This record gives sequence, C-alpha cells and structure tokens, in this order.
Amino acid sequence: MAVEYLSSLKLHEKNCEGEESMICLADLYETLGQFLKDLGLLSQAIVPLQRSLEIRETALDPDHPRVAQSLHQLAGVYVQWKKYGNAEQLYKQALEISENAYGSDHLRIARELDALATLYQKQNKFDQAEHLRKKSFKIQQKIARWKGSLYGFALLRQRSLQLEELTLGKDTSDNARTLNELGVLYYLQNNLETAELFLKRSLEMRERVLGPNHPDCAQSLNNLAALNNEKKSYYKAEELYERALNIRRKALAPDHPSLAYTVKHLAVLYKKLHIPLFS
Repeated sequence: MAVEYLSSLKLHEKNCEGEESMICLADLYETLGQFLKDLGLLSQAIVPLQRSLEIRETALDPDHPRVAQSLHQLAGVYVQWKKYGNAEQLYKQALEISENAYGSDHLRIARELDALATLYQKQNKFDQAEHLRKKSFKIQQKIARWKGSLYGFALLRQRSLQLEELTLGKDTSDNARTLNELGVLYYLQNNLETAELFLKRSLEMRERVLGPNHPDCAQSLNNLAALNNEKKSYYKAEELYERALNIRRKALAPDHPSLAYTVKHLAVLYKKLHIPLFS
C-alpha cells in the first residue's frame, strides 16, 4: 500500500503548480515517511522524507522552520537505523536553522538539544549528552512561564518587552532578541504585516546597540529576507540576503553553517529569479 501511495504522490507531483500546492505535497510526503518509520521500514521511509525536505527548501526557504522539521524527522530515522553520523549532522543543521529563526532561548532549540543529547547517550558520549541536557533544561526553565497558545505567548512577550523597556531603557540586545522572537511568531501565524514590524524594529535596535556588522543583525536581515520571499518580493529578499551574507562573511569563519545557509538561500532565490549563479 505504501509503495502505491508513493507512486501516486510522484504522479501528483508532476501536475503540481504553485508554492501552496508544493507545500501541501511536502506535508503528504512527510506523513508517508512518518508512517513507514513507525512501521520500522526505515530504508523506505528515507525516500519520502528526503523529498519532503527538498520541496520545502525550494518552495519555502532553506532556513525556514519547516525545513528544520524535515531535518529532524530524517535524523530520527537514521537514529533508529543506527547511522549516528548521519543523524548528528541532520540534528545540527536543524538546530542551526532553529537558532537562526527563533534565537537561542526557545522550546524548539531545547527539543533539538535533547535529540542530540539522546544521540550522544546512545554512543556512550555521556559528557556531551549531559552538557546538552543541561542547556536544554535551562531553556525550558526560562520559558516555562510562557507555555500556552502561540497567541497567549505573544501577548506575554509583548508585556515582558514593555516591562524591559521601562526597567532597562528601550535599546538593549535583550529587547532586540524579544522583538525578533515576536516577529518569528507572527510570521508562523501568517500575520506577515505585524511580523515585519517586529523584525524591522529588532534590526534597527540591533544596529544601534550592537553595530550594523554584528552577526545578530545578520539574523534579523535573514528573517526579513525570508518574510519578503514569502510575500514574493524576491528582489527585496535578494537585497536582504546579500546584506546578511556580507555581515556573516566578515564576522564568521568560512566554514560556519550560518554562512552556508545564507549562500544556499541566495542560490534558491537566484533560481526563482532566473539569475545565473556563475557568470
């Protein structure tokens, strides 16, 4: 039955047009992959999960949180398959994307840290596992008071921001991080207009507090670029990604994952704009 379903999806994919249809198709591939994984058919689960990842990277953005979700799902299959090297690489990529999108203190970060800790524990790397468990626990402690719906969480963060502004003054790196997190939350709720306001405020504050060439500014630029990509404002997205790339080139090592992700973003965007990668 699963083979027939996969064949049907491949046939359906040939007739898929538009980003929304492709995103729905990625969800279907993921559902099939999870089903096969639950049945213990690990080698068969890889194919639909890998295809779901590829579609999301192209239809959304290589640094979109849904891409991190795909990477996490694939890593889980490799863990069950005892291919720990593959799983570690995928979990680290998912962690990097989540940190770029949400900042360092978020439940999704804690989830990825826990997954990596479990992976290290399976390999008897107990010191590394314990270190990551502690990091995850600290994050969960910080955000325990914010549990609830996304909307409720957003309201609490807004109130928290107001208190921080009264206590610390309006321009602080913590306030800028809060603004970035709020922007991401509204982005995930598809409230793009409000998301853009928060992300722009975050960028402006980071530029004032940290300087325009700080890596945190690149994170804000990257998130704004993803939002403009979602709005199909591709040339604006291109400008923002290029600004983020220039900052990361100066601030980070040549092999840093954040630098690679920004390059990947631009490559996908150039493909949409029919701009050659090499001239």
